[in-house]
Amino acid sequence: MLDKLKKIILLDSFNSGIIFFLAAFFSFFRISHQSLWNDESISAEFMRNSLQWIWDYVPKYDLHPPLYYAVLHFWQLIFGSSVVSIRGMSAIFFIGSSLLVYYFSKKLFKSKGVALITALIFITNPFAVLYAQEVRSYSMLIFFILLNSIFFYKINYEQNEKKSNFIIYFATAMVFIYTNILSLFVLMAHFLILLYLKNWKIFKKLFIVFVLLFVLYIPALRIIRSADEFDYSYYNAERFNIFLKTIVVFSGFIGARINVLNGKWHIYGLLAASLAAYGALFSILIYKLKEVNKFLLSFFVTSFILLIIAAHIKFPVPDPKYFYVVFPFFILLLGNIFMVLKKKWQIISVLIVIFSFNFVFLYNFYFVKKYEKENWKSVVSMIEADFLAEKNKTAVSISPVSKPHSTWAYYSTNIIPSDGALKYGNATGSINKAIDEINTPVKDIVYLSRFIYSLYDPTDAIRIYLEKHNYAKVKEIKDTKVEYWRYDRQQ
Repeated sequence: MLDKLKKIILLDSFNSGIIFFLAAFFSFFRISHQSLWNDESISAEFMRNSLQWIWDYVPKYDLHPPLYYAVLHFWQLIFGSSVVSIRGMSAIFFIGSSLLVYYFSKKLFKSKGVALITALIFITNPFAVLYAQEVRSYSMLIFFILLNSIFFYKINYEQNEKKSNFIIYFATAMVFIYTNILSLFVLMAHFLILLYLKNWKIFKKLFIVFVLLFVLYIPALRIIRSADEFDYSYYNAERFNIFLKTIVVFSGFIGARINVLNGKWHIYGLLAASLAAYGALFSILIYKLKEVNKFLLSFFVTSFILLIIAAHIKFPVPDPKYFYVVFPFFILLLGNIFMVLKKKWQIISVLIVIFSFNFVFLYNFYFVKKYEKENWKSVVSMIEADFLAEKNKTAVSISPVSKPHSTWAYYSTNIIPSDGALKYGNATGSINKAIDEINTPVKDIVYLSRFIYSLYDPTDAIRIYLEKHNYAKVKEIKDTKVEYWRYDRQQ
C-alpha cells in the first residue's frame, strides 16, 4: 500500500513539475518582445497611483472594478515597473491556473493522464498565453474563478460541507467580482445550477453566501452604472447577430487575437479550418452526451448563454476577452473528449489536431509582426531620435485625446513635451484653445499622433490649426498601428 502511495505521489509531482515548467516557459518566452499596447499602458498608469486614487477614479475610466490595479500597485512596488515585471504578474497567475486545471481535471475525470493532457492544452492555447503576457486582469481573474469553481464542485458534487470550503468559496468569489464586472455571470450560473440540483440544504447555506457577497459588492455598484454608460460603438457600426457573435467568441478561444476582430484576414483560411476541426471535436461530445461531465456542461452552457445574451443586448461585437470567465471550462470540455475516446489512435489523432493548431497560432503570436498589437516602443524611440538629430529646435507631441497617450508616457524619456488636444472637449474651438496652450511658446516641430483617430476624429481641426499657423507636414513616423505625423513650422 505504501509503495502504491509513493508511486502516486511521485507521478503527481512529476506531472505537476512538467506543468509548472512548461507554463513558465510559454508565459515568459519573449514576454517583453512586444511593446505595451494602449490598454496595458493604462494599467501601468493606474498602478502608479495611490490606493485611494485607484478606488475613486478607476470606475470613471474603466469598465471593471479596481482590485486588479490595487494588486498591481503593490506588485510594482516590490518588483518594479519594467515590462517583464508587470507582465510577469499575469504570467505567475497563468502558471497557477495551469496547475489548477490539472488538479480540477483529476477531480472531474478521475484520471491523471487526462488531467495532464487537459493542462497541456490550456498551457499551449494561444488565447490563454496571450493574456498570460498582458498587463490586464484576465489572468488573475481565471486563477480565482478556477479556484472558486473547485470549491463549488466540492460543496455541491462531492457533498463536502466543511466550513472552510464555504469560506474559500466566498473569499475567491469576492476577489473575482471585484476584478471583472462580467464575473458576476459566474455567480448567476452557480445560482441557476443550485436551483437545478435541488439540494436545498446546501442551497440555503450558499444562499447566505450570495446575500453576503451582494451586500459587500454594494460599494462597487457604481461600476455597473459606468459600464451601462460606456460607449461601445467604436467596435463596429453594425450589430452582429447572435450566431456570428458565437463564432467570433470561439474563434478567439482557438486563435486568440488572430481573428475577425482585428482584421487578421491573412490567416482567415487557417482560422476557418481550426473552427471546423474544433467543431468536429465538440460534435463528439454531443454524440456522447451521457459521458460528458454534468457540472462542466451545465456551468459552461449556462454562463455562456447568459454572456451571449448580454453581449447581444449591449455589445455590437463580442470581443472574446469578455467571455474569458468561461474560457477555462471550454478547455476542460476539450479535456472531457479524452474521457469519451476509447481507442489510442483516436486520442493521438485528436492531440495532433489540437496541438498543431495551438502551435501554428502561437508561432504567429510570438514571431509574426502582423500579429503585434501596437509598437509604441519603436515609434517613441524613432521620434526622440528624430528630434535629437535636430539642432537648437523645440518640439511638442500632440495626442488626439484629453491628455498624452499612456503608452507615450511609459516609453518617453521626456525630452519632448506632450499634451492632449481634447482636454477642453472635442469642439473645434476647444481644440484650438488646447493647442494654443500647447504651442506657447511656438514650437519648431509638432509630432501629431494618428493613433485611434477613428474614435475621436479631431483630425481636421488639428490639421487646419497647424496649417493656419504656418506648419507643413514633412514626414510620417510609424510602426504597427502607431503613427505620428511630423509638422515643421515654416520660416
